[in-house]
Amino acid sequence: MNEKTIVERVKTLENEMELLKELPAKVDQLGKQVGSLTLRVAGVESQIVQLRADMTDEFSAIRGELKGGLQAVRTELREDIASLGRETAAGFLRAGVQMRALFEEHLGRRAVIAEGNPTPDAPPRQ
Repeated sequence: MNEKTIVERVKTLENEMELLKELPAKVDQLGKQVGSLTLRVAGVESQIVQLRADMTDEFSAIRGELKGGLQAVRTELREDIASLGRETAAGFLRAGVQMRALFEEHLGRRAVIAEGNPTPDAPPRQ
């Protein structure tokens, strides 16, 4: 068996203790890094929350603008269609009046022609 002497064991313990002396400083350094990372993660988290709120607000504003714009387009189209309907109706009325005038003019001409050229079947005028 290879048993170590007390001197060798003490030297081994001293070496291990030397290595362990650095441990608190390394733990502190690691703690600072974790703390720094925690702050950075919290900062990113707050930025994401702010971005989400901003995007929600902007999308709501865009939806409102689109809704208003679509409503304006609908109103304008309805007005245009109604105006077109009124113009078409007025055009039909004018055409009807003109057709009636032309028809009556035609009847008058036929009457004048009929007076000058009585048809053989027409009854004699008195």
